Amino acid sequence: MITGGAPHRLLEISAPSSQSSALLKDLQPGTSYVLKVVAENAVGRGEPSDGVFFRTGEEEPSLPPADINAEPRGSSTIRVSWKPPPKDNWNGELKGYYIGYKSRDSNQPYSYKSMEYLPEVQQEFFLTNLLKASDYSVVVKAYNSAGSGPPSHELYVRTLDGDLPPAPSLYVLATSPTSVSLRWNTRKIDNPLSGYTVHYREDNGQWQEVAVVAPEDNTYTLTNLQPQKLYQIYVTATNQYGKGDPSEIVAVKTDEGDGHSLLSVAGMGQNTNYLDMAIVIPVTASLLTIGVVLIVACVCVKKIRSRHNLERALAAEKHLAMVGTLQRYVDIDKTRSLMDASRMGHYPLPYETIQMLVDDQDGNYPKGGPNQELRAFATPKDGQQAQFNKTLTLRKGKDENIYDMPQ
Repeated sequence: MITGGAPHRLLEISAPSSQSSALLKDLQPGTSYVLKVVAENAVGRGEPSDGVFFRTGEEEPSLPPADINAEPRGSSTIRVSWKPPPKDNWNGELKGYYIGYKSRDSNQPYSYKSMEYLPEVQQEFFLTNLLKASDYSVVVKAYNSAGSGPPSHELYVRTLDGDLPPAPSLYVLATSPTSVSLRWNTRKIDNPLSGYTVHYREDNGQWQEVAVVAPEDNTYTLTNLQPQKLYQIYVTATNQYGKGDPSEIVAVKTDEGDGHSLLSVAGMGQNTNYLDMAIVIPVTASLLTIGVVLIVACVCVKKIRSRHNLERALAAEKHLAMVGTLQRYVDIDKTRSLMDASRMGHYPLPYETIQMLVDDQDGNYPKGGPNQELRAFATPKDGQQAQFNKTLTLRKGKDENIYDMPQ
């Protein structure tokens, strides 16, 4: 008993009781299965065994993509779109597509471009750098890990003689409960525009179109809308070669009741901007971050400069202290006398050479007592040796001198 392949499909094969193996055939490539074995006798079937999971090997997709479409998008561009082949024909996991193209009358093989498969996304590819006003043949193939499947049928398409209009830039000016005011800008090209088309729908509804015939008009107000409903809107431009690429889809919600909401306070010039909070908030946060970084950087630079100035000032002060103006010992004239000889008469002799008076033979001290020391000496006159008065002494002896001695 095998379960796998198409959803909830059960496959059964029988084998005689003498056989302990079986060959499973006609399985789908690249498909997961569950295998169980059930024993049976005349009474009936027993309980099935535990399931065993296995997956078959992959093969190339067995069918090409479906709904192939090719259309010119300018003098050198072709847009190719398609849908994936049925999933039962993938024969494994679908990896992507090969888009082949060549000149229609060429005998050369196709040149292929590859594109990855993206589920739930419009499958399309733009062939670029083509020749102006030329016919091309286009095919598409699907591929998986085992290889590529068969090509689609050939499509023939001719590039345009000129370029299509570029995609406009769409802005929402204001909303009311039943209307939405729009404005768009389009880059100027050589081929003049013939008009615009406004495409809109209520959320998940059917697209509706409104033609704006006057090419000089770049404003329009959608009316008869439902209050407090979400709408999706985009605009396309048209010239003599066809309809250009669409603008970005803008989602806007109508007002509630009789209120009126102004979504853009800019003027009606070419620089009108849509105030999208998803843009305003990140930009504001970025500007604040830059401002904080600049302030911190300025504070750090100021502190570093102050520190450098302080270090330079301290270094300069230290240098001045080391180069003071005091006379150095090595610069002193060591041959010069320490005393000026011309003024020696004006200075007293060193006190250790002063003669001391001798007391009388009876050991009596002169008036004044033994504790009286040197009293005075006579002031010398010019050209004369200084005369000293006799002074008292604490020691006996004749012509003795007094020295600095510890008492």
